[in-house]
Amino acid sequence: MLKQWRSSCLCRKLRRFTQPGSFAADVTLCDFSSLASCYAGCKDRVPTVNTISTWKNALFMDQALTFSVPRLHTDRLTLREYRVDDFDLFADHLLNAESSAYLGSADRQSAWRIFNSHAGMWLLNGAGWWSIEDRQTGQLLGTVGAFFRCDSTVMEMGWNTYRAFWGQGIANEAAAAVLAYGFEVRREPKLRALISAGNASSRRVAERLGMSYEMKTELNGKEIDCYTRERT
Repeated sequence: MLKQWRSSCLCRKLRRFTQPGSFAADVTLCDFSSLASCYAGCKDRVPTVNTISTWKNALFMDQALTFSVPRLHTDRLTLREYRVDDFDLFADHLLNAESSAYLGSADRQSAWRIFNSHAGMWLLNGAGWWSIEDRQTGQLLGTVGAFFRCDSTVMEMGWNTYRAFWGQGIANEAAAAVLAYGFEVRREPKLRALISAGNASSRRVAERLGMSYEMKTELNGKEIDCYTRERT
């Protein structure tokens, strides 16, 4: 009976790990002693993992991996984990000269690296980026982040609204939810945003968040303005 229970438990863990959107779920990888006995019953439901060896390699047999992406909600929006299906709109945003004017140019391959970097930040730092989704329609509207740059201890915010949805206050609403998360949930002492001097729309978002200009700094070899707000 114990062996059967452990097999059933492992099957559920594996299915959750391989489901689309599993970045949102806590994933604990453990107990391979019953793997062989449950393989036959699970293989038809886990088509992306088809051998015991692959399972062992993919799930870090001797380690436990637990992470989650918190979902945030506003009146109009859901901030959720990145999904592979989000990538096309993400890449289109970075490849469009107008929408990426202050982000730097990118091709599809470099966009894929950035996309994966955003998602992977949650695993390494417990902070990262969300996809912004319309709560009623499920339409993908952009991205928003609260993350840490290399060698920085100050949480940084970022926001991107996809071109078709500019002018609807999406960035304001999403960023306000992330600001509250940073201060009220994570209890970060300070948040910052790095904004190019010519990016008036992002500067207005920062000001609506209560951020104020602190100083000029450097990002990727270019001068950029730093806006900050401290938790009160």
